[in-house]
Amino acid sequence: MPTLRIDVIEEHFSEAAFLYSQWERALRGTNYNLEETAQLEERLLAHLDGLVLGGEPVAEALLSPALDGGEPGEVFCSVFASIAESPPAALEVALALAPVAPPEVLASLRRALELSGRTGLDASLVPLLKAPEASVQALALEVLSFRGAVPRGVALELLDQADGRVVAAAMRGLGTLERDIGHRELRRLLDDNRPQVRLAAIETGLLSGIRAAWDACRQEAQGCGEGASPARVLQAICGDDEDVERLVALMVNDVVRADIVWALGFTGRVAAVEACLELMGHVPSVARLAGEAFRAPNESKGWSSRLPWSGRLSCACPPFGNGPRARPRRILAACGPAAASTEAKEEVRTSSCR
Repeated sequence: MPTLRIDVIEEHFSEAAFLYSQWERALRGTNYNLEETAQLEERLLAHLDGLVLGGEPVAEALLSPALDGGEPGEVFCSVFASIAESPPAALEVALALAPVAPPEVLASLRRALELSGRTGLDASLVPLLKAPEASVQALALEVLSFRGAVPRGVALELLDQADGRVVAAAMRGLGTLERDIGHRELRRLLDDNRPQVRLAAIETGLLSGIRAAWDACRQEAQGCGEGASPARVLQAICGDDEDVERLVALMVNDVVRADIVWALGFTGRVAAVEACLELMGHVPSVARLAGEAFRAPNESKGWSSRLPWSGRLSCACPPFGNGPRARPRRILAACGPAAASTEAKEEVRTSSCR
């Protein structure tokens, strides 16, 4: 067996960590198209393959210590490579990070699990839905939801959990709701006092074409809570002229003005463009952001990739009321995301607005 050159492995590792951060940025950036993102992805995968081929010696000498370092790119590479073709113990070591990891490390851990090609990973994660730690349950739900492997019955049971992150992940894991108990649960969760739960219920309800979810989205968008900003983006994308005018009216509030401008960048309606033009000339504090929002509808075909979600959602607004409505059916990001090409996003936007 050839001698392992640690200097080559270290180069693979550092390059992979750097390219991972670039790849994540490319998925949401307007300055990358599908071909450029795919080329970046190929380079990333080549370096990850170099780490995987190193086997257990690499995992012990380089990857495991990186799990303790906490740098997001290194955590992603460590988890992705160490669980690819390893015994179950390696997966257990990675999952042990969930209860104690800070948010940025947990996000990299989740991403590595979402994109992993490890055989039997879904089956290994399902038992964790019954784990005593809420953080582990939520992680398993989020990963399985991304991979389309959440057991529907278990997800419905977890809607009664006390931890809001678990409930939100379970709600998203249900996907499009059929006309069953899921509808009743949704209506209850739309009135929940936890913002992340309400937002997850709104997203799922919009995907399912439920009128109550659209009403809840409009109401959430009027507030200043945790779920207000993403709700305003949904309202801007899915709403009609009246909805955009409601958002414009909120700009008199200095506290939410920047959030409103950000949301208006996702719609090309006349009222939004005129409001941004006014801010560019008279409100220095948001002039630059207003300029970005002003040019975004015309400059970027990939508008949907700029949603402030880390890789998952989308909206589908029910056809209520009169007038045109933009109704994106899915907004993809991730591995999956790389499939959310500029061309595909434009097709979604065009077909949804007919």
